[in-house]
Amino acid sequence: MRSSRAVALLLAVLAPAGALASEEWSEEAEKEMAKAGSYLQQGDLRAALDHFDAARQLAPERPGPYFWLGIVHAQLKQCERAVPELNEYLLRKIDGPKPQALRTLEECKVELARRPSGSLAVTSLPPGATVRLDDERGPPAGETPLTLPRVVVGPHRIFLERAGFAKASASVQVQAGVEATVVLPLARVKGRVPH
Repeated sequence: MRSSRAVALLLAVLAPAGALASEEWSEEAEKEMAKAGSYLQQGDLRAALDHFDAARQLAPERPGPYFWLGIVHAQLKQCERAVPELNEYLLRKIDGPKPQALRTLEECKVELARRPSGSLAVTSLPPGATVRLDDERGPPAGETPLTLPRVVVGPHRIFLERAGFAKASASVQVQAGVEATVVLPLARVKGRVPH
């Protein structure tokens, strides 16, 4: 997506020369953040997302990648993906979060409240699996059994993960005013003892 307005807004959020690298990073995570920043400056938001995601995987304890994933998803009109990223950012950045994160989070919540929604109940056999919605590497939505009361209408992908078991996933269609239900059995991984 090459939107000069979106890019201008994102670049305005950047502090002079180095807001992307203002935290301590591993060398690999720092490179991913630098690549993401370069793609932002070029206006390629989708490529920037890929590199912010890679930085999050390399430095999951750092708030920066969550901030940028949330901001860029919001610019791409993907508030359902922006909200969990920004919430995760705020959990990690308790002192002095960026005002843009708070504004964007509030704007996205208002936008999502306008959209038709349904609810989603996710169960695993056995229970206690981490649930992620639409992004296998995104922030967890909770653990099974889990009910999400407001999920935007449309197709979604559920990802489950539990130690000692193979990962599982399923597609689900959420309809307005209806609770969609997903029940996934988890297969033990041979030779591993579940926690």
